[in-house]
Amino acid sequence: MALHAFKVFTPDIFLGKNWEERKIKELMGKEEKQ
Repeated sequence: MALHAFKVFTPDIFLGKNWEERKIKELMGKEEKQ
């Protein structure tokens, strides 16, 4: 269980803002398609 949580939070630690921006753009893109 702890390992899964670590995998979920790791990208934010390593990629930081760049990863965050990609996620936001991805979510916005999904909303536009609907």
